[in-house]
Parts: sequence; structure tokens; C-alpha cells
Amino acid sequence: MQLIGSLAFTAFLFIWTFLYALMFVLVASWLPFPRRSAFARAWAQVLLKVLSWTCGLRHVVEGQEYLPRDNHIALWKHSSSWETIAMNVIFPRQVWVLKRELEWIPVVGWPSGCCMQLRSTAARVASQSLK
Repeated sequence: MQLIGSLAFTAFLFIWTFLYALMFVLVASWLPFPRRSAFARAWAQVLLKVLSWTCGLRHVVEGQEYLPRDNHIALWKHSSSWETIAMNVIFPRQVWVLKRELEWIPVVGWPSGCCMQLRSTAARVASQSLK
């Protein structure tokens, strides 16, 4: 049963991400950042819901009342791909600091330009993001 659920989720993940990415690339060029962020968050929420239906994987955030409501820096130690999806739901409206090489990946780097910032300018980005 777990194998079937995992295969069903993987198939959904690839199809949903491909179709959503096509729509996102078309829409992201004219949407302001807050709307673009909400658009990306909807993608993650759907994936987490389907993951709970197909694989029974649910999550609980303990201590959510202690999470800051205003600007902050969240550091994630990735031990699975799930965290990359879940952080879009737990911490909405993000600015990412990434390696410059990731900008060269088509459909990852260039369409979401203002969602990503380069690590070489991390100090400037952090000061601008926290204002």
C-alpha cells in the first residue's frame, strides 16, 4: 500500500509541478512579489495535502506561537525534500539566498528573479529584506 501511495504521489508531483510551472512562468512576469509568493505557496499547499492523502504523511509545527510574525531569518538543515515544500507553507513570503550557480538552471533561476538573491551579496540582501 505504501509503495502504491508513493508512486501515486511521485506521479502527481511531476505532473502538477510541470503544469503549475508553465502557468507560473507565464504569470510571474507581471505579478508583484507578494502575489507571486502566494502563487508559489498554493503549489506547496496542494502538494502537502496530496502527500497526506496518498502517503499518510502529516506534520505538526510545535512552538508555532513562538515564530516571529515580522521579518526574520530562518535556517533549515535539509534532511529531505519535504522541507523544501513545507517551508513555503510554514514561512510564507520568503526571500532566498542561494549560490550563483543555481541561477543558471533554466526554469529555476531566471523566471523567479526577485524571489532569489545571490549569496555573494548576502549582507546587502539581508539588510534590504529585513527593512
